[in-house]
Amino acid sequence: MISEPERAPAEAEAAEALASGADMDSVLGRLRDKGFSPMDCIRAVMKLTGSPLSDATRVVHFSSAWPELTER
Repeated sequence: MISEPERAPAEAEAAEALASGADMDSVLGRLRDKGFSPMDCIRAVMKLTGSPLSDATRVVHFSSAWPELTER
């Protein structure tokens, strides 16, 4: 899990990227590269999109940033 001081700037950068037209998969990939765990990414999706937990979980689990989550 990422620390709180690292979370805010990364989420702000993610919000800017989404506002500039980046797709969620690329944003999640950037968050993963910054040390976000799947749960951190789920929280970020919820915060960035206003999605409920179930939708945010689905977005993360089926993203190209976390392919191992669907290789079961």
